[in-house]
Amino acid sequence: MLLARVLNRVTEKRMFIVKYKHTSIWTAERTVKSPFDDVVIPETTIAEYVWRDLGKWSDKTAVICGVTDRKYTYLELYKQSQTFGASLRKKFKIQDGDVVTIMLSNSPEYATVTLGILAAGGVASTINPLYTVYEAQKQIASSETKLIVTSPENVNVVKEAISLSKLNIPVIIVDFDKDRPDDTVSFKELVNDPHIDKDILKGVKRSADDVSLLLYSSGTTGLPKAVELTNKNIVANCQQQNAERCKKFNDTTETNQDITLAYLPMFHCYGLSVINIHKLSVGLKLVTLPKFRPDTFLSTLEKHKFDLMYVAPPTVLFLASNHLVKSNHFEKLQNVLTGAAPLPQADVERFLSKMDHEVHFGQVYGCTEAGPVVTTTPNDHKDYSSVGFTLPNSELRIVDSEMNNMGPNELGELLIKGPNVMKGYKNNREANSQVFVDGWLRSGDLAKIDESGYVTIADRLKELIKVNAFQVPPAELESIIREHPAVFDAAVVGVPDDKTGEKPKGFVVLNKDSSTSENDIMEYVSKRVAPYKKLKEVQFIDSIPKNPSGKILRRLLIGLYEDDRSYIEDDNGTNYLISEALERGCSLDVNDVMLLTKALKGVIENRGCLSKMKHIWTVDKTVKSPFEDRVIPEATITEYLWKNLDKWSDKTAVICGVTDRKYTYFELYKKTEIFGATLRKKFKIKDGDVVCVMLPNSPEYPIVLLGILTAGGFVTTVNPSYTVYETQKQIISSNAKLIVTDPSNVPTVKEALKQSNLSMPIIALDFDVDRPEETISFKELINDNTLDKDVLKEVKRSAHDTSLLLYSSGTTGLPKGVELTHRNMVANCEQQYEKLIQKFDDTTASNQDIALAYLPMFHSYGISVVALQKLSAGLKLVTLPKFQPDTFINAFLKHKICCMYLAPPTVLFLASNPELSSKHFEKLKYATVGAAPLPLADVDRFLSKVGHELHFGQGYGMTEASPLVTISQNTSKRYNTVGNALPNCELKIVDSDMNALGPNELGELLVKGPNVMKGYKDNPKANSDVFVDGWLRSGDLAQIDEEGYVIIADRLKELIKVNAYQVPPAELESIIREHPEVFDAAVVGIPDDKTGEKPKAFVVLNKNSRLCDKDIIEYVNNRVAPFKRVKEVQFVDNIPKNPSGKILRRVLNEEQAK
Repeated sequence: MLLARVLNRVTEKRMFIVKYKHTSIWTAERTVKSPFDDVVIPETTIAEYVWRDLGKWSDKTAVICGVTDRKYTYLELYKQSQTFGASLRKKFKIQDGDVVTIMLSNSPEYATVTLGILAAGGVASTINPLYTVYEAQKQIASSETKLIVTSPENVNVVKEAISLSKLNIPVIIVDFDKDRPDDTVSFKELVNDPHIDKDILKGVKRSADDVSLLLYSSGTTGLPKAVELTNKNIVANCQQQNAERCKKFNDTTETNQDITLAYLPMFHCYGLSVINIHKLSVGLKLVTLPKFRPDTFLSTLEKHKFDLMYVAPPTVLFLASNHLVKSNHFEKLQNVLTGAAPLPQADVERFLSKMDHEVHFGQVYGCTEAGPVVTTTPNDHKDYSSVGFTLPNSELRIVDSEMNNMGPNELGELLIKGPNVMKGYKNNREANSQVFVDGWLRSGDLAKIDESGYVTIADRLKELIKVNAFQVPPAELESIIREHPAVFDAAVVGVPDDKTGEKPKGFVVLNKDSSTSENDIMEYVSKRVAPYKKLKEVQFIDSIPKNPSGKILRRLLIGLYEDDRSYIEDDNGTNYLISEALERGCSLDVNDVMLLTKALKGVIENRGCLSKMKHIWTVDKTVKSPFEDRVIPEATITEYLWKNLDKWSDKTAVICGVTDRKYTYFELYKKTEIFGATLRKKFKIKDGDVVCVMLPNSPEYPIVLLGILTAGGFVTTVNPSYTVYETQKQIISSNAKLIVTDPSNVPTVKEALKQSNLSMPIIALDFDVDRPEETISFKELINDNTLDKDVLKEVKRSAHDTSLLLYSSGTTGLPKGVELTHRNMVANCEQQYEKLIQKFDDTTASNQDIALAYLPMFHSYGISVVALQKLSAGLKLVTLPKFQPDTFINAFLKHKICCMYLAPPTVLFLASNPELSSKHFEKLKYATVGAAPLPLADVDRFLSKVGHELHFGQGYGMTEASPLVTISQNTSKRYNTVGNALPNCELKIVDSDMNALGPNELGELLVKGPNVMKGYKDNPKANSDVFVDGWLRSGDLAQIDEEGYVIIADRLKELIKVNAYQVPPAELESIIREHPEVFDAAVVGIPDDKTGEKPKAFVVLNKNSRLCDKDIIEYVNNRVAPFKRVKEVQFVDNIPKNPSGKILRRVLNEEQAK
C-alpha cells in the first residue's frame, strides 16, 4: 500500500509537469522556475485593481460580519471607501505617501478603511489590536503615521501610545457597535457624509511602484521591521493566485458567488492581502470574525456554508479534534488552504476524515516580505508534506551557507525572486543588505526542492517563535525580562506545544539574593506584551550560554530543555555537560581576557594636578572627566568657526606645504561664502542635502567643507584612494546630490556614477592641473565676485542638524554612515580648549602657532581635531596631500611646525629616520598621537630625537564621538595611557553582561557626552547594537585607574588597523568568497613593522582548484583601496568557527603566531 501511494504521488507530479509547463523547472544555474505559465501583471494601484470589475458584482454582498450580520454590497463598499478617502484628503490633509495606521480587529469596515486610505493616496500600516501601549508606541513612532483608525476598545491604548511618543495625531473611531469616545472622530459620520466633494481624489498621483502597505515583520531574526510593499507587489501576488491550477475559488457570475471565511487577522499580511484584497478583487463574499472563538466559529460555519477557507494550523487541529465538528459544517466546502507554519500529514488526514466529500486541501508558503504568498499547491495535489510550487512569474533557489546554489533534494536556505517581493525594509539599510542577496530575498527558512519543483519546508534558520502562526521575536521578550530589577540576564526560546505549535520559554539568571519566583517573571512580562507573546514557562539557571561575541547559543538552551545530559565542545575541544557549560558561560576566551586585569595593573605615575580637579569615580561606577565642564554654544560649525574672525582676519589660515598656495582667514571666509552661495544658487543645494567630497588634503579643503555647510548642506567625505566599487557604494548610501573632487579622481567618480545609474554635477579642484571635460571649475566658482550671497539668508540650520556624514565600520562589520551634528563637532572643538589639555598656544597679535595637517581630512581625526578645531582657534595649517618622507621633512624645516597630530607609524618614522635631527623640531611644542596604541619604547625613541622639552601625549577616540574622547594632560608623563575623559564626558567600563566595573578592572569602554554621534544613518539595527541606555559602546577593552587615567588594552572589535586606517575583515572576506574557486575565507590583522598591522587571509579552496596565493592577492587588490590590500595568504583545510558560525579569529591568530 505504501509503495502504491508513493508511486501515485510520483505519477501525479509527472502528469502535472507534462500538462502545465513544457519548459524545465530547474535551470542550468540551479534556479527553480514556476511550472505555471507567467501571468500579466497590470501596472495599476491596488484600488484600481480591486474595482476594475465592480460592474460585474456591484449588487452582491462584499463583506458581512459573522457575529452581527452588518454587511455591505460591493457598490456600498466602493462608495464608502471613496467617501472615506476624500475625507482623509480634505479634512485631515493626508497627502500622497502619508502613512495612516489601522489598529482594528476584523470587521466589515476593515476593507473600507484600507481601500479608503489607498484611495486618498496614503500608505496603510496595520497594528495588532492586542498590542500593549509600549508596542503600539514603537510602531507609531517608527511608521511616522499621520493618523490612526481604531476601535473604542483600543482607544485608550492608542491615546497613551501617542502621548508617550509626544505626538498630536487625530484618532478616528470605527463606531458602529459602541459610542465614540471623547476627543476622537466618528468613522460612521465620515463614511456617511453625503456632502464631501470626491473631486479632491483627482489630485492623487500614485503609481504601481509606490508603497501601498507598511506591515511589520521580524524578518529572518530580531526586532520588528517595517516592510514596504508596493501596489505592484500586492497586485502581482493577487494575479499570481488567479493563475490556472493555482486558483482556489470559482469565478463570480450572476448565478455564483463563492463565500470565504475571514477570521485570520487582517493586520497580518496573510489576512489583509490573500483574504481581504485578493478575494474582493474577484468578487467573493467575505464573512468576517473579529477573533477566533470556538462557538462563533462553529456557528458561522453552519450559517454561511463556506466554499473556501484559509486557516492557520492550530485551527486545523481544532476542527480535526473537536467532537462538535461534523461533516455538515463543511457541506459546501471545496478548497482549504493552510499557511503561516508547517502542518504534519497526520493532522491533515484527521481533518479531511471529517468531510463526506472530496475537498481540495493544500498548504501555502509565504512571508510578509513577499506579499505574502510564495508557493501554493495545485488543486489535484495530494502530497500534504510539501507546500507546492512557486507561483507564476517567480523563481526560487536553495543555497548553502556560502550562498552557493544547491540542486534537487538538497537542504539549504530558500531564496525568492519575483514581482511580489517587497521594496525593502523602511529606513533600514542594514537589514536590507542582510535580507537581499543579488536581488534575491533570503527567507531564513531551511527547505528542499525536488526534481519536479515541489517545495518542502524543513525547518527555520530564523530564531522566531511561531505561536498560533504569530511570530514572536525572542529578542523582544529578552529585552523586557532584563528590565526586571531582580534579573541579571535572560534568554528565550520556542519549545513545542500541542495547542499553539510553539510557546516561549524563558531561561533566567537572577541577581544574587533575589527571591523572585517563576510566576513573578511571567506576570511581569505578560503585562507588557500581547497575549500570544506571553511566557509560558520559566527556568532559572546560573548563566546564559553565549559565544565569545556575546550571541546567545539558543541551540544549547533547546538542548537543555530536551536532554540535560547532552554534551557540548568548547573552543579547545573539551567536552562538558550542558549544566557545566552553563556554569562556565560558554565564553572561555572572554574569561581568559578578564584574567588579564591583574597583569595590566601598573605603578601609578604622575598624579600631577588631580588635586586641583573634581572627583573622578561616582558611586554607580561611572567615570567623570577630571576637568570642569565647558559651555557648549548652540551654534553651527560655521557660526562657531567665524566667531573670532576679526581677531586674525589677516593671518594665514592655510597653506599648501608643497606649492605654497595659501589663504588668509578673511580670504577663506569670503571664498567659503561665495562657494556656499554658488551651491545654493547654481546647483540648487537645499538644507540637509548631501554633498560628497573626494579630495586629498589641500588649502581648498576647508573652503569646500565650510562652503557646503554655509549652503545648508552636509558633507560626506570619501577616501580619494577608493576604487570605483567603494566610491559607488558610498555615493549611493549617502544619497549625495553633488560631488567635489580633484582631477585625478574624476575617472573614478564618473565610473562610479555610471555604475550607479546616477547623474550629478562634478566640481573639480583645478588649481594645479587642467579641468577635465564634463566637470565644473572650482577655481572659477570661488572667484566669482559678482554672485549675490543673499541666497544664503534662506539657510535654516540649527546646532542639532547633521553636519557631517562620515563612514566608519563601528565596532565591527561593513562601513556605516556616522551622522555628526553641528553640536557634536562644536562640542568636541570646545572640549579641547581646557587649558590643562590644550595642544597649542593662544593666537594673539604677536603669536600664531603652526600645525601640520597631513592626517587625511576625509577622516574624522583630520577634519575635526586638526582642521576645524585649529581653524576655530586661529592657527596656521600647513597641508600635505599625502605622507611622503621628503615633503614631510621639508615641511618641518620650512614652516617650523609648533604642534602636530600623528598616527603611530609616523612616530616610528620620525624616531628612526637618520635625516631627521633636533633642528627639524626646534619649534615643536606639542605632539599628540591617536588612532592606535603606541608602545612606550617608540615614544622614548621619538622624544630623544626631539632633544628638548615637549608636551607629548596620546589621545583616544572614534568617528562616532567626533572623534576625541580622551587626551593626555600636557604635564603628564604617563605615556602608557591615553589620558582622561574630555570635559563634559563620562566613561564606563562594563563586563560582557553590561555590568559596571570598578577601578583597574578590565572590560569594554562605554562613552557618553555631547560629542557622541546622532547615530548611524538609516540603520536602526546598528544603532540598537552600539547604544546601551544612552551610552556608546566603543568595542575596545580598557581599564581606568582611580584617578581616571584610561589604558586601552585591546580591541573587542575585529577591525584591522593599517596606518591608523580601519580595515573591516568582513569586507575583505566577502570579496574573497566571491572568487569562483574559493570555498571559504577569513581575514585577520597580523603585526607589521611599517603599518602596525596588515591583513592576512586564510583561504579554503574548492576541490581541484589550482589557485596560488598571488592569485588571491591580485583578485582582492584590484577591488579595494591600497591600505585594505591583503598582504599574505595561507591556504587551510577549514575556517575555525563556533557553533553559531562566527569565525574564531583567536584560533587563526594562534596559528599565525606558531
